[in-house]
Amino acid sequence: MNSSIHATATPDTSDSTPFHGSPLTPAQRWISLAEFILGAAIVIGHNVYHVIPNEVPILFVIGLISLRMRDGGWRVIGLYRPTSWKRTVLFALAAAATRLLLGQFVTDPLTAHFWPPAVGPSGFNEITGHTMVALRWLLIVWTFAATPRRHLARACAVAVLILTLNEALLGALLVLLGHTAGDTSPSRAVYLGLHLTNTLLLLAALALTAHFLSRGTASLRGSVILRTPALALSGLTATLIVGVTGSLAALGDTLYPAHSLAAALEQDFSSGSSWLLRIRWMHPAISLIAGLFIVWLVVRTWRRPGPTSARPLALAVILLLVLQYLLGVADLAFLTPTGLQMTHLLGADLLWIALVILSARVCLPSKAKDPGNASFTTAA
Repeated sequence: MNSSIHATATPDTSDSTPFHGSPLTPAQRWISLAEFILGAAIVIGHNVYHVIPNEVPILFVIGLISLRMRDGGWRVIGLYRPTSWKRTVLFALAAAATRLLLGQFVTDPLTAHFWPPAVGPSGFNEITGHTMVALRWLLIVWTFAATPRRHLARACAVAVLILTLNEALLGALLVLLGHTAGDTSPSRAVYLGLHLTNTLLLLAALALTAHFLSRGTASLRGSVILRTPALALSGLTATLIVGVTGSLAALGDTLYPAHSLAAALEQDFSSGSSWLLRIRWMHPAISLIAGLFIVWLVVRTWRRPGPTSARPLALAVILLLVLQYLLGVADLAFLTPTGLQMTHLLGADLLWIALVILSARVCLPSKAKDPGNASFTTAA
């Protein structure tokens, strides 16, 4: 295999990798053995024990990471700037056209004549329509390829992966345990709260990945200063609890609809009402506490000097906060119609994303004077 790659690829004398004729070191041989065992375990886990989803994208990602980290770059698989873009594009179009024509008029008719129709692997049908999942994987791979080591965006991208898997697990548990439709058990509230918390943390990880990427080398570990972490975490946690209590309040409104505002208020304080109705007061009460944190954060941002001030974002946070309070009042006055609930939820997501980014700017400032003008290299 090494000889075939050496014969077809244009060697780069400045890149000393094992693919250019140099023998593998003992350490590289052990790494190759570990990669082989890992790949075999993934294939067996999918095809024999059915505990791993489709192994092809997993092996593809692992292979790309291995080439990038172990062999020093993308050139070993031919990913480098061509000497002639015109010739490369024409060759690619000709190869694609040839492949499509052979498949349509030669390969497909022959295989249909001698073999039964192909059956897609398990999970194949679920791929269609899951654009957001594909974009998350693309974000993770691109983040590791485009950032240097010790970049905070890498940690956030790993968090995105973990939280995405956890999101699927919690959603499946809600359905498998029957916590749907008219279920009013306390365990449904627990799983619903965990599910929404994971969703908000996933949004935070996605937002922070984009934020740290925009800051360049100002987001490397050791290049930022941690300020007031306890107060920031307390405020963000309070905001997170607001979202959880809001989801429980919405669940109570859905399961026990009221015909008037007076009847709804009577439900909140009646000893015979469901526990979901008796805890609805927690949502507006905790939202006021979280609002105090948001006001503190905005005031701190407004007083921050320098060209990197986040005043426009702070103003957007205040506007979204006011909008959320207005939507909450309207939700109560009009007895929580579905459309207004969805608008309230959308506003909550936008406020949460803006608040997380603003907290990162205020509580994780760069040691550099102007991190917005920083740039980073893509060499890991």
